[in-house]
Amino acid sequence: VTVTATVTTKVKDKTLFLIEAKQAGIFEIRNVPAEQLQPIVGIACPQIVYPYLRAVVSDVCTRAGFPPVLLAEVNFQAMYEAQLQQNAAAANGNGSEAESYRRLALRLTAPDGSVPHFLLVTAAGAAPPEEVAANLAVTLGREGRRVLLIWSNLREDTLASYFSVPRGPGLGEVLANKARLEDAVLEIPGCQGLFLLPVGSREEARDQLFRFSGLKDALADPNTVGFDQILLIAPSPTAYADALVLAPQVDGVLVAIESTSADRKELTDTLDSLRSINAHLTGVVAL
Repeated sequence: VTVTATVTTKVKDKTLFLIEAKQAGIFEIRNVPAEQLQPIVGIACPQIVYPYLRAVVSDVCTRAGFPPVLLAEVNFQAMYEAQLQQNAAAANGNGSEAESYRRLALRLTAPDGSVPHFLLVTAAGAAPPEEVAANLAVTLGREGRRVLLIWSNLREDTLASYFSVPRGPGLGEVLANKARLEDAVLEIPGCQGLFLLPVGSREEARDQLFRFSGLKDALADPNTVGFDQILLIAPSPTAYADALVLAPQVDGVLVAIESTSADRKELTDTLDSLRSINAHLTGVVAL
């Protein structure tokens, strides 16, 4: 079992140091049922090896004359479960739902060829926008696009239900100029072409949301970032103003509804509120 880590420290545009470390462990496992072997290899073994990797990285930094870098704790069980969910989703990639997302993905192309930004919102009582955003982002990645999913739900902590990522800076810190965009963006293992900008500090993000136009300019610059598609998340505009702040700054808005329990009035109110600020409505997604 091998655990790897890459640590990079930059000063402005110059790399101060780059550490690429691997720590391996050889395990002899006996008298374990076959169905329990994979969880042991995927959870217990990395948990044993990882502290040695942390020590190696810290020691290398110290020997090189830099302050020690202490890698964050990793929840290997959560990572393992997330990988199982991703594998299950991949196994169902030929289903009707997956095909619906493929058809939707084909529509998400800006007519002028610029980098499109899509804000996903939901009517009250509908399926959460995170479900649409996560599935659509994975689908776009499989279609060969580089996708950035900005986890911009500033009201609820929902990220852990979809992706297992380490804690660190995110949208809030980037908007507040406390972290650089490239340091906050994470690549999602096992998901081709998918990158994630976590919400980070929701308080900072709510306070600094008016600065999103500056972040949009940075994301739209192909010389510095190079994403093909960028997806955002916001709760219903009838409940919070976040969607109304972001919608005028993006290329399209998708509204997600739960087909079996959709509230017609809530949907109408949501669409009316978006039209009132001249948002470009891309469509309604019924789940």
